[in-house]
Amino acid sequence: MKLTSFDPQRDFDTIKDWITDKRTHAMWCGRNFAFPLEKEDFIRGYAGFAERFGDVPYLAVSDEGEAQGFFSLCKEPETGEYLLKIVVVKPRCRGT
Repeated sequence: MKLTSFDPQRDFDTIKDWITDKRTHAMWCGRNFAFPLEKEDFIRGYAGFAERFGDVPYLAVSDEGEAQGFFSLCKEPETGEYLLKIVVVKPRCRGT
């Protein structure tokens, strides 16, 4: 498994398909984005997160090149700790 930069133009449709219902959506992103997830809303929202908090989105990709997870990483300025935010895993990879 490796981490790659998330490109919303290239990768959005992949992760959007992992969010199939309102419950999963709420667990994944709370109230940060409306359901169903729309590309422009997601791009605009992430630009705001990056500007305000320094969030950087990533994809977790299998050795075969298949996207299996998404998360955002940011550094807490006061403590220097890194935080994982907005984590979602491809449905068939959950619980393994």
